[in-house]
Amino acid sequence: MSWWEAFSNFFFWYFPLVRMKGLPRFSGNPLSDPNLKSALALFLPATFTLGVTQINLLVNTKFALDMGEGPNSYLFYANRLAELPLGIFGIAIATAAFPRFSTSALEEDRAKIKAPLLNSLTGTFLVNLPAMVGLWVLATPLVDLLFNRGEFAARGGLEGTVLPLRVYVLGLISFTCVKIFGNLCYAVGDARTPVVAGVCSVVTNLFLAYWLRFTWLGHSGIALAVVCGATVNVLVMVVRLRQRIELSWLVELASPVGRIAVASILMGGAVHLALDLIPEGRTAWAVSIGMIVGAVVYSGLGFVMFPDRMKTLLKRIKKT
Repeated sequence: MSWWEAFSNFFFWYFPLVRMKGLPRFSGNPLSDPNLKSALALFLPATFTLGVTQINLLVNTKFALDMGEGPNSYLFYANRLAELPLGIFGIAIATAAFPRFSTSALEEDRAKIKAPLLNSLTGTFLVNLPAMVGLWVLATPLVDLLFNRGEFAARGGLEGTVLPLRVYVLGLISFTCVKIFGNLCYAVGDARTPVVAGVCSVVTNLFLAYWLRFTWLGHSGIALAVVCGATVNVLVMVVRLRQRIELSWLVELASPVGRIAVASILMGGAVHLALDLIPEGRTAWAVSIGMIVGAVVYSGLGFVMFPDRMKTLLKRIKKT
């Protein structure tokens, strides 16, 4: 967003709020208000935490540009595709869980956090695991259909984008969990843990991105560094949160996640078999049929292996 857009947005909302008397009012010195102090204490660490992604992006862009013109573009296209399910479902799951976390924290009943946290994490696996498998199997025809023409095709962009896409999708669970556990930290008033986890993520990404680009992975090593950084971020938050709330019941995720994983793998096998039946060069057919087969197989297996969660998922999709 440019400075002009930010300036325009400010005045677009300011005057209607003045007419509606919707601006906050403070008695005396506003900085002495305890609610404002509490908000600022959470705002500054949250700002840094959000900046972690931008720091990693800046570092990785520099490393990719040092490798030539192509790698930076390949990583960008792969990242856009990998973040599609994250933007549609992952952020929504984390955002929806935050009010329930906050309510439980305000009631000072940490045991109530169990239900929304387990539901959020289960929903994350329910959506992201099949998305990971589907994008992995459909990576080649999908990139071919969307990008492989002109200079992109002439410079070998297909091969340069498929591998980092498959690496990025391995981090879909971690990317979503960063949001979920970050919101949980702020809900319980722990603004320090996301900062510590963010610093660990930046250091991990910096070290691995620098080293892995010289291995056989090439620019895909930078994508792997991003995934590892996000995973470290989640692990650090979980370890530190254990000092504040009980997290031993996370083992209850093993059974539903195991069933979801089996259904996702079987779905991936069905999609792979379907792609083998499609003539070479029919990328549009490959992507379309692959998505249909994947949706049908995963839904069918889901209603057999975890029917309650599939019904809940369908209800939420209908509401949206």
